[in-house]
Amino acid sequence: MTLVSTILLAAAPSPAAPSSDNANAVCRTRYGRACLRLEARPKPWEAKDTDALCAAEGALAEAGVGARWIQVVDNKGCPLVDNPFLPCPYGEKSGEHDELLKQWVAAIHDEGRPVMSWFAMTACESGNRAHPEWRQRWLGEGGAEVSPALCCINSGYGDALIEYATWAIGHFGLDGIWFDGTFWTPTGGGQPRPLRVSCACDACKARFLQDTGLRLPQRENWSDPAFRRWVTWRYRVFGEYLGRLARRIRSDHPEAAVVVNHYHRPGIPWHRAIPLDRYEADIITGSEAHSPETLDVTMRLCRAYGRPQAEVWRSLARENTPAYNAEPSLQHALICYAAGGFPSFGAPLFERKIAPTLALMAPVMRAVHPLVGGPSLPYAALHVSQQTETFRFGAAEGAPGNLDPYFRSLGA
Repeated sequence: MTLVSTILLAAAPSPAAPSSDNANAVCRTRYGRACLRLEARPKPWEAKDTDALCAAEGALAEAGVGARWIQVVDNKGCPLVDNPFLPCPYGEKSGEHDELLKQWVAAIHDEGRPVMSWFAMTACESGNRAHPEWRQRWLGEGGAEVSPALCCINSGYGDALIEYATWAIGHFGLDGIWFDGTFWTPTGGGQPRPLRVSCACDACKARFLQDTGLRLPQRENWSDPAFRRWVTWRYRVFGEYLGRLARRIRSDHPEAAVVVNHYHRPGIPWHRAIPLDRYEADIITGSEAHSPETLDVTMRLCRAYGRPQAEVWRSLARENTPAYNAEPSLQHALICYAAGGFPSFGAPLFERKIAPTLALMAPVMRAVHPLVGGPSLPYAALHVSQQTETFRFGAAEGAPGNLDPYFRSLGA
């Protein structure tokens, strides 16, 4: 007789997720109810032709788009308009940006659709430049700066981001914020191997000492109990910060949605500090995936956090005719729905193929959308602990192109 042993390692206990029965639950916001969610976010200097802007938005509304993302920061996280919390580098252009962004939000609202703003969580180049004490620093290496854009949530940047996000929703009349780039340490293209890890700024050193009584370790060393304690501490601190950010936004703007692009997914290693364990945050758990093979497990992991709603993004196909493009994008939507969550898409606003492609997808999505939802289960197809993911797989980092043997093991 062959014995097959299956080890199920439970996740650490976590607070109950917000109930979807709550009248103010994030899934009941305008964005949370919307079908066919589209990211198309030219910067103000790319959208000065207001006639073309209104025409593009009108075409999307007619095609069936139910929610829109724009952005009130640039791609490096710098605010496009003057505000009391984060430095704006645009000088006299700030007023022009302010006027256009308010008009843009109003035009989308006139079409009956909610408007979200994209935001890169830890990136704010103007803040990094103006506040050296906000800068992320590598573990070891003499405390070298991580990048000219990334800021640390344990520094004053963490509070400034919360204040700015809350201010921006009220100032522009937004329906919420979609937080992208939700990582502590960057591990994307161009990062040297072996991957480095952050943050070892003065604020992190002080908080780690206060929380644990230990000094911040000086290097990656899996045999060092202090280093292992620091890895676990980063998960907890980052999860707690995301919860604090979401609670403040939802408290000040109960009708606003908060989506956090959860970067614990295939190809994303332990270095980024995104927890696999559940953490308390009143959010829509977001992610992204670009193939049917990775999408299904990604959506199920998002659902396993137990929140009222999950969403997975991909770029809208646009290489061919609308009919050809609609097929893979609709496949993405249906896999999301089958796993109990919702899809979203990204595309250039002024590309003419976009509206016809979405018009072909919208009837099918509108038919399925009302049937999706309900309480999620507190487990995925395989339930693996944070410790197993990090200390068993994470410590044995793969070669470039295979950063995360954990997800490869799940796929196998």
